[in-house]
Amino acid sequence: MASPPPWSPGDVLWRKLRPGLHHLGTITEVWHDGGRWMVRYEHGVRERKTDIAPADEMYKAGPQMRPV
Repeated sequence: MASPPPWSPGDVLWRKLRPGLHHLGTITEVWHDGGRWMVRYEHGVRERKTDIAPADEMYKAGPQMRPV
């Protein structure tokens, strides 16, 4: 675990789930699972949901941008 985490709690990022479906979420937790960085993020408009994803699936800019 030589590199620092790519994101911090409070960062607002995108995650592409499949073509045409993206989450815009707020990072609530970042950790290293021994092989890669993981994030927990909250998303949703009508109700707040929480998901976990590899940090490299998160995007800094909107859905049309490349991964950061």
